[in-house]
Amino acid sequence: METTYRHRQYGSVTAPAMAAAVLATAFLALTRPDGAAYLPALALLTAAQATFSALTVEVDARRLTVRYGIGGFPRFAFPVAQIRSVRVVRNPWY
Repeated sequence: METTYRHRQYGSVTAPAMAAAVLATAFLALTRPDGAAYLPALALLTAAQATFSALTVEVDARRLTVRYGIGGFPRFAFPVAQIRSVRVVRNPWY
């Protein structure tokens, strides 16, 4: 099925902020005597960074698909036939 619309939005604010949090947590994990205690937080932050770094929206003749981050997880699909209306909006970044 040919895609009629595709838009990928990168987290231009979220991605650098999450990357900074990952780096800060990694620094603490490597430099503090109790560094192993930071590993669960580091794993969680890294997973969040990979998951929410981007948002992709695709529309074809049958469905609207929304997917996040690396590998498209999580992914949601909605049949076009069930969409009642649409409108153009502009959302601020904040």
